[in-house]
Amino acid sequence: MTVFALHFSPTGSTKQIAERIAASLDLEFKSIDLSVRSLKSFDFDAKDTAVVAMPVFVGRIPAKAAEALKMCRANGTCALSVAVFGARAVEDALLETNDILKAQGFKTIASAAFVARHSVVPSVAEGRPDADDLTQIDAFAKNAADKIMRKDFTEPEVPGHRPYRDAPAAGVAPLVSSACIKCGLCAENCPAAAIPLNAPNTTDASKCFMCMRCVRLCPAKARALPEPVLKHVEELLKNTVKGRTKNEIYL
Repeated sequence: MTVFALHFSPTGSTKQIAERIAASLDLEFKSIDLSVRSLKSFDFDAKDTAVVAMPVFVGRIPAKAAEALKMCRANGTCALSVAVFGARAVEDALLETNDILKAQGFKTIASAAFVARHSVVPSVAEGRPDADDLTQIDAFAKNAADKIMRKDFTEPEVPGHRPYRDAPAAGVAPLVSSACIKCGLCAENCPAAAIPLNAPNTTDASKCFMCMRCVRLCPAKARALPEPVLKHVEELLKNTVKGRTKNEIYL
């Protein structure tokens, strides 16, 4: 059995969780970054197992993540689907992921939603996944592995609604300050190709989906969301995230 960790992870948390689960399933695994700009198609067969981890953006998976996942073709490949969210809510993201996996030929046999530090407001769920989360992640992997060994390929029921909630609108992008050194790191790594390679101190807001990768990567700390946008998100989370948000597991 070959284990693959498929992840769309702009700021790293989704990759961390995908690889943790994959490592628990087998001694070796192959990690596939679905956020690269020059993504190729991938084929998987029935003897493979795929850990598929997607970030949650306002109750959906990003459109770019959905596009990338649709470039993966399977032939009865077992899949463990994971939604990684910043403590607010999963809503339709896990259901959307499972629907795409089914359409692409995967058999989803286990699903989970794990909390990680919020990408826009890092003080929300700061430090997560923590030790307790990692214990739950490892237990999820073990239970999924046991299910595969029993040849139990039943698909878990996950929360969500069809049609899915409206996807978040584009039109807002991080601003660039005079501190920008035009190193191009943000442009090279933008999943949406919203930052021109020849003008890395600009951003096409119509393409940006606020993944925050450019903000995290910038060595000069020259990128940040507009203050009114950041305040709006902070207020929303203040009113909706109360206490420690629990992980969700579906087997």
